[in-house]
Amino acid sequence: MTAAPLILRDGRPVARQTMFSAAAALAKRLATSADGPIMPLCGRRRDLLVSVIAGQLAGREIILPPDDARSAIRSVLRQFGSALVLLSEDDPAVTGVTALRVPQTIFDAEEPVGTAMAWHADRGVTLYTSGSTGLPVGHRHGSDFFEAGASSWARILEADKGPVGMVVTVPGQHMFGFESSVLAPLGTDSVTVLDERPFFAADIIKALHAVPGRRVLILTPLHLRALVETGERPPPIDRAVIATAPLDRELAARGEDLLGGPIIEVYGSTETGMLATRQTALGEDFRTRDDVSLTIDADGRATAFGKFLGDGLVLNDRLEPAEGGFRLIARDKDLLKVAGKRASLAGLTAALNDLPMVKDGVVLPPAETPEGTAARPVAAVVAEPGTSAEDIRRGMRQRVPSVFVPRRVAFLDDLPRTAVGKVQVETIRTLIAADETGSDPAQKPGFTIAADHAALPGHFPGDPIVPGAVILDHALAAAGIGSVDRLMSVRFLGILKAGEACSVTARTDDAAGTVALDCVAGERRILSAKLSLRRGNV
Repeated sequence: MTAAPLILRDGRPVARQTMFSAAAALAKRLATSADGPIMPLCGRRRDLLVSVIAGQLAGREIILPPDDARSAIRSVLRQFGSALVLLSEDDPAVTGVTALRVPQTIFDAEEPVGTAMAWHADRGVTLYTSGSTGLPVGHRHGSDFFEAGASSWARILEADKGPVGMVVTVPGQHMFGFESSVLAPLGTDSVTVLDERPFFAADIIKALHAVPGRRVLILTPLHLRALVETGERPPPIDRAVIATAPLDRELAARGEDLLGGPIIEVYGSTETGMLATRQTALGEDFRTRDDVSLTIDADGRATAFGKFLGDGLVLNDRLEPAEGGFRLIARDKDLLKVAGKRASLAGLTAALNDLPMVKDGVVLPPAETPEGTAARPVAAVVAEPGTSAEDIRRGMRQRVPSVFVPRRVAFLDDLPRTAVGKVQVETIRTLIAADETGSDPAQKPGFTIAADHAALPGHFPGDPIVPGAVILDHALAAAGIGSVDRLMSVRFLGILKAGEACSVTARTDDAAGTVALDCVAGERRILSAKLSLRRGNV
């Protein structure tokens, strides 16, 4: 069978021979540059593929940052010292780095070179986690990892059944994008990848019309939801492969109806690559790939084994065995435990987005609280006009146990996401903190003690300081807490003066029957207390 073109660029196919010949020419140019790793940030998939092949031919380490934001690039460069940045001709310039634009002339003169990808035994590729919940973490992978991954992706795509035309909506520098748009086409000669990366629904539909062969769409739940909401029917696909966030079963079913083919959800990580798949519309159970085995202990902690995983890798998720595979319970960082009950942030987020008044939303883990007190998660919501925090809480109470209903609801214009659709948790926390007007006012009760308050005379005359008992009394009143059984602990951490505004945060543990209070004036914590409540006041 004749090899399919590797790339479709502006409607014209680019042959594998042309791509590997161009990579050989680029490798010669790399040989004349300073030693060190290369960082391909190419927006064009043609140039990214050629850069990866050339880097391996030249024996260079390859670094793929989590995104092309300047802060991400600088963070990665600080770890490696320096790197040669590779760009496509139409990519924006990156200042403060040594950069090379992939020259178009290398695609003109073809040399007789082989077209089988050979991963360098001693030169790896470092890919980074998205950093959606913190700092990105790099993971270096070598030839065993990539050869095994290419074979598994060929099976997912059923590449042996004939030519595949692939549209990929995620960047190739992310593990999911790298596996689908670099490993898969380099591992089999039947996959052609579209050079462009469409993002909006209309562009995705246009791209699907452009590709030859059996159409395969690589996307995220964010892209799928946008496609479903447009209602415009694209040309039928052979299949879609989806990852980066949990896929709702109802959305999967609606997506299959629209796209006309199965949607395969990938389970994996930057550390492991793709480990398992499921057709979400048909069931919740994942099946591991052929060369991977899992052990799952009584607590749901799992270890993955495979030739490409060394001595095994402990996963950051809680799983439970299922017939022929496993079921995902929660990410370790995603798991909440309160009063003997547990829930996942992904499950709570799904319940939040199920509310008819919610356009987009996410449930965030509670911030750390003093003295180990239990706090409820926070909901960040893009909602229909006129929606109140109580509307959100009322809807959530009908869907999740009361101990997991977010007490605080923050309203935002939109949710910041990474290039692969992951919600940027720390950015959202910063937005909430910086824009208190975006939150329901009921979530920030407070008080101010007037200078003529009866308790102030005698307390530092001329510069009156509010007594602790008065602060506590007003904090309880501001938080709407009246039936206190006993004061379990209290700490006065700062001085409150007459006329200063003091905001109050109350975190109730329904199961324990307690409430934790924090009072803050400006940036100073004034009071931290824990009280038990009389039954019926939780």
